[in-house]
Amino acid sequence: MQSAIEILMASRYRKKVYEKMMGGLCRKYRLTVREMDIIMFLANYPDFDTARDIAEIGMFPKSHVSIAIEALCRRGFLEKQPGRKRNVHLRLTKEGQSVVERGHLVQAEFVRVMFEGVSSEEFADLMNSQEKISKNLKAAYEGME
Repeated sequence: MQSAIEILMASRYRKKVYEKMMGGLCRKYRLTVREMDIIMFLANYPDFDTARDIAEIGMFPKSHVSIAIEALCRRGFLEKQPGRKRNVHLRLTKEGQSVVERGHLVQAEFVRVMFEGVSSEEFADLMNSQEKISKNLKAAYEGME
C-alpha cells in the first residue's frame, strides 16, 4: 500500500512544483494559476479552443474557466471569435503569446527537473504504465456517469 501513497504524493508534488515554477510568471503578468493554465492550455492544444474544451479536457470547473476567460479577455490576453452555432473560439492575443513564450521555457525546465535521472528505458516503461492507468481510470469514470 505504501507505493499507492507514493504515487499519490508524487502527483501532489508534481502539481505543487509546477505551480511554484510558474509562480514567478504569474506574478509578473498578474495572473492567477487558473488563468495561466488556460493560456498554456490554448497554446499547447490549439485545436481545443472553446471554454467547453478547456473545462472538459483540462478537467477544470466550468465556473472557474468562465471567470478566468472573462478576466483574460478584459485584460487583453485572449479574444473571443464567434464560431458555428453557439461555439465561441478563443484566441491568444499578442500579449497572450508573450506569456506563452516564457511559459514554454518554464514548462521545459519543469520537464527537465521531473525526469532528471530517468533513463529512456524507464521513461518508456512509465509512459506504457501511464497509458494503462489512464485507460483504467477513464473507463471507471465513464462507468460512473
